[in-house]
Amino acid sequence: MKKNKYISVLVAALASFTYAQGATEPLRQEALDGVAPSETLVAGVAAIVDDNLVIEVMGGERPSAWIHMFIDSDGNKQTGFNHYLGASAGLGLDMMIEGDIAYRFSGEDSSVWSWTPDAAVSVSKSYRKDILIIKLPASVAKLSEAPTFLSVVYTGDYAEAIDCLPRNGGVWTISSSDETANTQEGTSDSMASSSLVSGFAEKKTSQVKRGSINRREVFEAIQSYACYYGSGQIGAMSARDAAIIETKSQTPESIAQLQAADTLVIGYMSIGEDDGFRVGDGRGPGGYDSAYFDRNGDNVADQNPIWKSYYADARQPSWRRYFLDRAYQMREHYGVDEFFLDTVDTSELYKESEEGMISLIRELRAQNPDSIIVLNRGFHTVEELAPVIDGVMFESFTTNYDFDNKEYIMQRPSGWDWGLDVFLHTLKPAMDAHGLVVLVLDYVSSADAPEVKIVYDRAATFGFVPEVSTIMLDAIYEVDYEGKADPKYLEVQATPEVMAYTLPESRNGFPKATVVMPSSVYSDYAVTPVVDGVEEKSALYWRNRAWASREKAEAHFLEFHLPTPVTAREMKIDWAFDNGHYHPAQNFRVEVKAEKEGEWSEVPRQEANGAPVTRIALGSNPISSVRVIQELGGGSPERPNLMWVQQVELIR
Repeated sequence: MKKNKYISVLVAALASFTYAQGATEPLRQEALDGVAPSETLVAGVAAIVDDNLVIEVMGGERPSAWIHMFIDSDGNKQTGFNHYLGASAGLGLDMMIEGDIAYRFSGEDSSVWSWTPDAAVSVSKSYRKDILIIKLPASVAKLSEAPTFLSVVYTGDYAEAIDCLPRNGGVWTISSSDETANTQEGTSDSMASSSLVSGFAEKKTSQVKRGSINRREVFEAIQSYACYYGSGQIGAMSARDAAIIETKSQTPESIAQLQAADTLVIGYMSIGEDDGFRVGDGRGPGGYDSAYFDRNGDNVADQNPIWKSYYADARQPSWRRYFLDRAYQMREHYGVDEFFLDTVDTSELYKESEEGMISLIRELRAQNPDSIIVLNRGFHTVEELAPVIDGVMFESFTTNYDFDNKEYIMQRPSGWDWGLDVFLHTLKPAMDAHGLVVLVLDYVSSADAPEVKIVYDRAATFGFVPEVSTIMLDAIYEVDYEGKADPKYLEVQATPEVMAYTLPESRNGFPKATVVMPSSVYSDYAVTPVVDGVEEKSALYWRNRAWASREKAEAHFLEFHLPTPVTAREMKIDWAFDNGHYHPAQNFRVEVKAEKEGEWSEVPRQEANGAPVTRIALGSNPISSVRVIQELGGGSPERPNLMWVQQVELIR
C-alpha cells in the first residue's frame, strides 16, 4: 500500500524534546515510485538533546539496514567528501555513520572514498515502527552550530545508491537557536515540531502490558506458560502467565483478547530455518536465495530431514533483512512484539554461522529494547547472549518424540545427564547472574500420562517452568499436578553399567549374550546401534544410527564382553557419518582379553587413521573380550573429543 503523497514526521518522543542547540523541522519528500518501501526515504528530523545528537529517518516501511548517514559536522563545504547525490547536502561531508560505527573522512581528494573509524564516537541504532533512530554524543562528534545531513540508502552490497534524503538540492540542517531552519526546493510546507508521523496516532503499538509496566520484569516472575501453534484456545491460554503462539494461526483480534487478559503473548519466529523456499536475491543454490546452506556443493539447498525446512545462514544480509522484516510485520499486523526464536541450533550445526547468529539476535534486541526474547535451546550461544535475552526454552528436557516409531518416549539416561551438564555449566550461571528464565517443553501423549509427573518434578528440581504438549503443539493440556523437587535428578544417570546392552541373539559376529558397554553416551544416544546389524542407516532417525560418547576432553571406550571365547580374524569398525562427513577416530587402540579374568593386551596396528571403515587384525587366538579405546582428543578433526561409531563387527 502506498503512503500519502507527503509524509509529515516528528515522533512523539521528539515532540517533548527541550532543544539545547535547536532542531530541524521535519524534512519530507515523496516516496519514489517503483522502489521497495523499505528502500525509499520519505522523512527525517534531527535534534540535539542533553548533548546527544538524535537523528530519525523514516522509510515507506521499516527502513533498509543499508543506510549511510553523512554529516558535515564542521560546516565547511570546502573540506570533506563530496557525495554525488544530494547536491549541496552532499558537499563537505566529514563524518559518516554506517550501522553503529562512526567514521571520519581521511582522504585528501574530496571525490575519493576514504574513511577511518572514530572509536571515540559511540553510536546507538534502533528502530521504532517505520523510523530508524541514530543517537551519538554531540560534543564528542564536534558538531558546529549548524551541521548538515545527507541520508543515503544502498543496495545490499553497497554497489548502488537507491535513494537519498534530501533530494533535489535541499539542505537538511540544525539551526543554532530555537528557530529551526529547513529548506528544500519544491517543498514549501512547514510542519510544527509537535506533529506526529501521519497515521501513528491511530495505530496501536501493542495491546497490553505497555506504558509503565516493564514486560521483561513481568516475564522474570512467570510460573506457567502455554506453547500452542493452533488457532483459538484463547480461554485456555489466558489462564497462563505467558503464551508462545504461531501468530499466523491467530487473528489480531484474538491476540488482543489474550493480551487484555494480562497474558504475555510471545510470537514464534524461526531464525535458523526457512519454512518456505524463496528466490530472494537469486544468488544461492539452484538460483534461490544466498541465505540457504549447500554444504556438499550440489546446488541444492540443505534441508531439515524431519520438518522439510531449509537451513539459513545468519551471516547473510538477505536472511538478516528478511528475518528483521518478519519481526517488524509481526509487530505491525498482529501487535505482538515479544519473540520466541526457534532453530537457533542451526548455528551449531553450521558452526561458521555462530557469530552471525549471535549478532543477529543482538540486532533484534537493539531494535526492540523493551521486548521479551526467548531462545529455543541454542545453549552454545547463551554465555554471550545471557545479558541480552530474557529466557531459554529447554525443549525435550525429560521426554522426547521418536519420529522413526512415531511414539512418545522418555529421554534416555544419557539425555538426562546431558541436560544436567547444560544446567550446571550454562543455564545456572545465566540464571544466577542475569535472572534468565528457563522454560521446559516436553512431549507426552496426554495430560494424564505417567511421564507428566516426572517432567514436572525434574523441572521443579532445576527451577524451570514446565509445559507438556503434543509434538505438533496443537493442544493445550490441563495438568492438575505441582512439581516436587527431588535431589536424585541432580545425580548422573548414565553409568557404563546402566548403559550396557546385552545381545538377545547372535549378531554382527558376536554371540548371543555378548555385553556391549560404553564409557559414556552422548545425549539421547544408546549403544545398541553398533550391533543392530543394519547396514544402511541413512533413513533412520539420528538417535538410532550410531553410538556416540559424551563430548568431553577424556578418553572414551567401547567394550564387548563375550559369554564364551571365540576366534575372530578381524574387527571391522564403521565410523559415524553425519552432515556430509565421516568421523573416524584419529588416535585409538584396540585391546583384547584371552580369558574373562585375564589382562588386556594391545593389538598392533597403524597409528594414524582417517578412513570411514577400519579393519583390525585380531590374530588366531580365542578372545573373551575386545575393546576400542579412543585416546584423549583422538576423535575426528571436526569433533576431537567425541567417539562416534556406527557399527562394529567381528569377522570370524
